[in-house]
Amino acid sequence: MFLLEVERKFRRLAVKSLLIDSGHPFFTSLQYRGKQTIHDTYYDSAHFLSSKGVWVRRRDNNWQAKIRRGGDYFNSKFEELSTPAAISAYLAELTGTRANAAENFGLQPMAVVARRVRLSGAERRRWRRWMRELPRL
Repeated sequence: MFLLEVERKFRRLAVKSLLIDSGHPFFTSLQYRGKQTIHDTYYDSAHFLSSKGVWVRRRDNNWQAKIRRGGDYFNSKFEELSTPAAISAYLAELTGTRANAAENFGLQPMAVVARRVRLSGAERRRWRRWMRELPRL
């Protein structure tokens, strides 16, 4: 399955519907779903991958690769690979070296990030409409 992710970055104050005190919440319900700690380890080889717009990470024991496919900083597009076999095949094509997940795909850890995030849920249909209405920067 091919997955293309589009990331849109925005300035918090430029998007009034995100402000807590806007007085007009977009969602009729927003449910708090607790907190979660996310552990990411990013891998590379002498910055070879990042210089080509490729980021490989292990997030909570799941491997992911993001391959830049266009856009700019504010509106970027990435292809996502989420199986070790697909990541291994892509990296073998890019680097000429085949390695598996048990070998960290032949890469070295470059950064370790742990963050605690707050989880919330909103009505899916309204969320999608809201995302389409966000202003572009």
